[in-house]
Amino acid sequence: MSESRNTAAQPDARPQHAATDVAPTPQPITQPTPQPITQQVPSRGWRERIRPAIVMFGLAIIPMIYALILTGAYDDPLGNLNEIPAAIVNEDRGAQLDGSEVNLGASITAKLLETEERQNFQWQEYSAVEAEQKLASGDIYAVLSIPASFSSDATSIARGPGVATRARLSFVTDDARNYIVGNVGRVIASTATAAVSEKVSAKYLDGIYLSFGTLSEQLSAAADGAGELGAGLHDAAGGATRLAQGSGQLASGAGNLATGTETLASGAGRMNDGAAQLAAGASDAAGGASALTEGVSHIAGGAGAASLAADQLRDGAERSAAGLDALATASQDLAAGSQKVADGNAALVEGTNRALAGAQRLSTGSEKLSSGISTLNDGLSSLVTMYDVLPPEVIKAKLAEAQAGTTQLLEGSTQLQSGIAALVGEESGTASGPDAGSAAGTARGPGAHGGPGVGTETGGLTALANGAQAASAGAAQLNDGATQLAAGTERAAAGAQQALAATAEFARQLDALASGSTRAATGATRLAEGTARLATGSNELAARAPELAAGARAAHSGATQLSNGATALATNQETLRDGLHTLREGAATLEVKLSEGAKKIPAYTPSESETMQRVGASPVELSTTRAHPVGDFGAAVACYFIALAMWVGAIGLYLMTPPLSRRLTTARVSGLQLGLGSVATGALMGIVQAGLLVGVLHLFGNVDLINPGATLAICVTSSIVYIAINQALIALFGAPGRFIALLMIVIQLGAAGGIYPVETAPGFFQAVHPLLPVTHTVNALRAAIAGGPIDIGTYAGALGLWFVASVLATVFAAVIKNWRDDHTGTPRPREAKAGSGVVPKNEEVPAAAR
Repeated sequence: MSESRNTAAQPDARPQHAATDVAPTPQPITQPTPQPITQQVPSRGWRERIRPAIVMFGLAIIPMIYALILTGAYDDPLGNLNEIPAAIVNEDRGAQLDGSEVNLGASITAKLLETEERQNFQWQEYSAVEAEQKLASGDIYAVLSIPASFSSDATSIARGPGVATRARLSFVTDDARNYIVGNVGRVIASTATAAVSEKVSAKYLDGIYLSFGTLSEQLSAAADGAGELGAGLHDAAGGATRLAQGSGQLASGAGNLATGTETLASGAGRMNDGAAQLAAGASDAAGGASALTEGVSHIAGGAGAASLAADQLRDGAERSAAGLDALATASQDLAAGSQKVADGNAALVEGTNRALAGAQRLSTGSEKLSSGISTLNDGLSSLVTMYDVLPPEVIKAKLAEAQAGTTQLLEGSTQLQSGIAALVGEESGTASGPDAGSAAGTARGPGAHGGPGVGTETGGLTALANGAQAASAGAAQLNDGATQLAAGTERAAAGAQQALAATAEFARQLDALASGSTRAATGATRLAEGTARLATGSNELAARAPELAAGARAAHSGATQLSNGATALATNQETLRDGLHTLREGAATLEVKLSEGAKKIPAYTPSESETMQRVGASPVELSTTRAHPVGDFGAAVACYFIALAMWVGAIGLYLMTPPLSRRLTTARVSGLQLGLGSVATGALMGIVQAGLLVGVLHLFGNVDLINPGATLAICVTSSIVYIAINQALIALFGAPGRFIALLMIVIQLGAAGGIYPVETAPGFFQAVHPLLPVTHTVNALRAAIAGGPIDIGTYAGALGLWFVASVLATVFAAVIKNWRDDHTGTPRPREAKAGSGVVPKNEEVPAAAR
């Protein structure tokens, strides 16, 4: 207007200047043509010229800013969980396990407090009351509680199925604070629970493995005992085998000894019979010798009588001479036979002596045999007595049988020895008697008829030898007597011839001589017969002597086998005793160790086994509690999207309408009235938007609003504040205000903590978080939707400040607008229409917005 005024004044000045210098040419005076009055637009400055470029640039970078801010805000929320505060409440009193103190609660607390993992919460230890208060106030997001009986319950499985129970951890989150924290926290608590369960299970399994080790040691000891038992059984079996072999050898030796003894007894019997026959022959020879002696005595007496009665012999001198010749011839024959008897008797004496020596050796061996068998019997008795308590009944029975057989053998050997000794004594005593006939008669005693003992036979042999010697001596004497008789007979014949005339008595005694001669002949015959029988008996005795020797050898061989069997039996008895001792010790060790091992192996009923399986598989369980739970994730993040929707609604409102009421601007009201009136108009629209949003969301959005009244109130107040903020921005800055509003909403999306806790966001968003209105709307709506406590003070204070500031800014923009309109001469919209018809500009163009 000032420029137009200057322009209008210039025509007047220019003619005046010209009039001063040069006289003007007169011009005809014409009337100017009337022009329409128009508002001249002032020329634009550089700011006006670059504004479109700035707007285009801002519109171009809006998507980039949204992308950068949102991706930066949600860069790695799960990697920053260590910024989320959480409480741990440890009330564990600990427990005793295997004599040592166990406090798993303290271990868990220390572990969580010391952790520096980014995927874990920032744990802080509180009491139960403090943790509850801080969770309700929103200072913490979760509470992990460890009960007083935690350690006792966790280790209860080691005390048996009767008291086995799961230990419990309690984890509490609040959906009215943050839904995602509940999910993430449950994973963290489950991980901690699994770690504790693993530790408890490891402790329990460690005890089991230790008991396995103890059981293994005991079973190893039992196995060693079983090995010793097996070795003992093996030794016992070997000993039993060798004992059986020794018993077999003993039985075989005993059998051989019995056979040899039987053969010896038979040979001794036959020898006894021969000895008896020899004694009978010797007796007969003795009788014949006696008769011969008697006859010779009679002959001597007759010769004496012949000398007195020579006259009687004279008549039969020739007959006597002839008889004497015959008698001389018979006497020579008798002498020759006697010589043969003497030779046979000498051989008999020599054989009998050898038999006697063998019998003596047999007696000595029998004594040694009796002694060895007695020792064997004592050993077997000790063996039976020592092992009568042992299980192998067969061994005991075999040993008892061996003992019985050995006892019988001992009795027989004792009887044999006694008989031999008695026979030796009797025969020795009898042989020392006055004549051989009594000795021969004694030889026919019990031993001569096959008595029970070898000793009796030995005595008979002794007597037989003595009798044979006596018979030999008698035969020698008989031979000498016969020789002398022949000489005497010759002398008698000569004397008889010389005294034939003088011996009258010879005739009287001739009959006696004949009778004596007859008796002498008879005695000589009997002597010959006895000598023959003696020779026959001696021959038979000589023939039977090898059988006796063979029987003695068989008896010696049997005794040797018996001795070897007894030795082997004694040796194997030691082995058997050692093996059985080892067997008894191994069995005792096996019994003790298996008993101890059996005591350490638990035995459970099916229900107890099920309890142990259930508790052992999961000794610690987690009890999760969501305070003020919401239905699902959609309901949990509804607060976030509702706040975003209301901000977008505020932006959209002032895309369609001016920030200052057109009606009030036209009415030329004051700036205060214009500002407040415009805010009131926006508030009405905010109420409508909030009511529609909550109603449709509740009815058709599948969101269960626990506290719909509080939700509606928060939405209404928040919507009014958001509209007021956007109104103020556009009223103050015009189009750039819309850009600022868009920038604010994207920042608030990252800083509001609508999905993840703001503690997981970068530091910038944490810094602006409490300053932005959407933050408080999200927190209040989350609590209202979940039915939790609402921090009315914080919410009302924050949004109240934003509302007051926005209203003041709007009023300020209205005042500035009116002032500029008044001082720049810009017509009001109504005045412009009433003037020259210039179309008024939008009310957002006033100077207050530029």
